[in-house]
Amino acid sequence: MKRLLSALVASAAVALGAAEAMAQNYRWKMVVISNENSVYTTVFAKPYADKVAELTNGRVQIEVVPSGVIAPPFQEYAAVSDGLADLANVPSIYIYNRDPTNGILALPGGMPPVALLQWLYEGGGQDLWKQYRRDSLKMHSIIAGVGPTEIVHAHKPIRTADDLKGVKFRTAGMWASILKDKFGAAPTVAPVGEIYTQLERKVLDAAEFSTPSENLILGLQRAAKYIMVPGSHVTSFPFETVMKQERFDALPADIKRAMETAGRLVSFESLLKWQALDMKAMETLRAGGNEIVEYSPELQKAIRDRTREWVYEEVKRQEEKKNPWLKRLADSYYGYLDYWDKTSVFIAK
Repeated sequence: MKRLLSALVASAAVALGAAEAMAQNYRWKMVVISNENSVYTTVFAKPYADKVAELTNGRVQIEVVPSGVIAPPFQEYAAVSDGLADLANVPSIYIYNRDPTNGILALPGGMPPVALLQWLYEGGGQDLWKQYRRDSLKMHSIIAGVGPTEIVHAHKPIRTADDLKGVKFRTAGMWASILKDKFGAAPTVAPVGEIYTQLERKVLDAAEFSTPSENLILGLQRAAKYIMVPGSHVTSFPFETVMKQERFDALPADIKRAMETAGRLVSFESLLKWQALDMKAMETLRAGGNEIVEYSPELQKAIRDRTREWVYEEVKRQEEKKNPWLKRLADSYYGYLDYWDKTSVFIAK
């Protein structure tokens, strides 16, 4: 009996060792939109790579590749499509011109960060987005990072809707279209590396890129005197990690589960960490030579109302093109925003 038991244990050990040897390891490259010091990298991309490695016991190793090494700015999705990169951690607004539905996750005048998290994970937002991403790009999407409210740097105070007329405004995504169509501004797109120079030389009147901590790294506070708050143009935003859907679908179930779990963990943890960084950054900005200017309540309401108006005008245009996705996602997003406004009255502000 002892010999039989010993033989069974030995046989099981051999089988386990063989199974572990057969378990495939993965080494992937993930392109990002920024350099290695950016908050986008340190709070979104690297933590995602680290958590995937941890949850897979090291079977998956993801190398985070800064912008410009594999893909030039704004070409991260193309790098995945073309097989130059395995993954990309990126905001969907970078392909807004391909389909305005890509701007829906960071709506001007939209959800506060906690509401966005709830919509994504409890209100069906992420599941709907996954369907859209597969249909539109043949990619699998995992939300992997949620960021807080952004700010604006400008050479003149902006307090009212009239103050936006004619302003040369660096921005991206849906806000660019809304600025032009609903506020009479002159939006322009500039790569990250050119924002400071264009703002400093007054090629731009105003610029938005990110939140206080990220803009502080870029030094935008030195390029223009005024800082506009709150960032009604982007109240919150997620990043997605994308991979070709056929590659994701072919992965073992435990690897897929680990990647999804890592995305959810990073989304929650990134918001806490990023907002803490932004609070420290605002202390620095207030102590410097900048003037903090608040948008009037009327302007904040105008941004929210005119954005919604513009979105549903665009919904009609997209439906004429046989694209149902903007309406599906807009209905879901605004449905949850309305629900949040109605039911969150008990939450202390």
